[in-house]
Amino acid sequence: MLNDIQKSDLLDKYLLDTLSTSEQQQFDELLKRDTAFAEDVSFHKDFMVGMDAVGDEQLKGLFQTIEQELAAQNAKTVLIDKAKQLATDIQGKVNYTADQLIALFRPVPSYEMIMNYTNRGEDLEVITPAKNYDCKDQVLHFEMKAPGSNEMTILIENNAQEKVQEVKVAEQEMFFTIKLSDDLKPGIYYWKVSDGKNMVMGDFYLGKNLLPKV
Repeated sequence: MLNDIQKSDLLDKYLLDTLSTSEQQQFDELLKRDTAFAEDVSFHKDFMVGMDAVGDEQLKGLFQTIEQELAAQNAKTVLIDKAKQLATDIQGKVNYTADQLIALFRPVPSYEMIMNYTNRGEDLEVITPAKNYDCKDQVLHFEMKAPGSNEMTILIENNAQEKVQEVKVAEQEMFFTIKLSDDLKPGIYYWKVSDGKNMVMGDFYLGKNLLPKV
C-alpha cells in the first residue's frame, strides 16, 4: 500500500509525463480504487488546463520549485531521525548512576604499576596510543617503534581484567588500527600487545567526559 508521499510522487510524474511503465500501472490501479487520489488527479488536471495560458516554462518552474521543497522536507526528516537516533545512543551510554561510573572508571592498581614501570619489552615498543588516551571514535591507532618479531596479539581488557576483544597483527607491522566493539561500556580499558616473547600494555578511556570527579 502506497503512502501519501509515494502517491504525491506518482501524481507529480503523471503531470510531468515522466511515469515509467510500472509506475503507470500503479497510477492506473490507484486511480480506480482510491477515490481521494482520483479527486486529486482531477483537480490537478483542471489546474494544468488553467495554467496553459501561463506558459510551459513557468509551469515547469513551478513544479521544479515544488520538487525542491519536497526534497528539502525529506532531507529535514532524515536529519531529525538521525538526531533522534543519536540522542537515543547517547542516552544509552550515559544512563548510569554515579556509583556505576566510579566502578567503570576505577583503575587496576597492578596494571597501573606495570605501565608506570615500562611501555616496552626487549624487542617490542609502542609509541601510541599514549597513556590515558581518550578514544572518541571507537578506534585505537597503534604506532610501533619496535614492532614484534612474530605475529602480534592485541588484547583489550576492561577494568575487571576481563578480555573483551582480541586481534591478531602481522609481525613487523609499524602502524595498525583496532576497531573496538560497539557494545563496550564507558570506562577505563587496557590494551596488551604481545609477540609471544614480550608484552607491553597501556590504557585508554571510552566516554572520558563521563569520568566522575572524585
